[in-house]
Amino acid sequence: YGIELFDENGDLFWQFSTKDITKQEIPSSELVTQTYTDENTGWTYCIYRPASVIIASINNILFFFFGLLFCSFLFCLLFSHYLAHFLVKPLKELAENIKHITQNEYTVTVTYDASDEIGEVVSNFTNMAKELNELINLHYNTLINQQKLEIQLLQAQINPHFLYNTLSLIN
Repeated sequence: YGIELFDENGDLFWQFSTKDITKQEIPSSELVTQTYTDENTGWTYCIYRPASVIIASINNILFFFFGLLFCSFLFCLLFSHYLAHFLVKPLKELAENIKHITQNEYTVTVTYDASDEIGEVVSNFTNMAKELNELINLHYNTLINQQKLEIQLLQAQINPHFLYNTLSLIN
């Protein structure tokens, strides 16, 4: 790149360029130039730089930007996968426990300690399964007691007939 200063008549009076390359050695189609004329002095400042240097800088910036974009996308993808797994896991366990209950297995193995909506659903399901198990046990025990009472009632009915028949045979 380089800098050229021109006086008010347009004559070059100062020039600086890097690597001993002057503006005349590089075709104008390959240069990016910017000029500024000072209103007070009438001097014109001309700054030029090869387009290849600017493009290389832009390529580095683009490479960094797209690398950062890719890393951000990868992070978002991994984070969303973790979040989905974190939210879906208790629901899958809940669905498995519901299947067990439909198959008359009333033990609940799902645990979720959070106080969000999923935690509330899991807690209510656990309470419902415990109540259902207790009601089934109560109903089962009631049926057993009822059958025992029916057997005792039948035995009570049989005993007088047995006694009457026995006495009748003795006579």
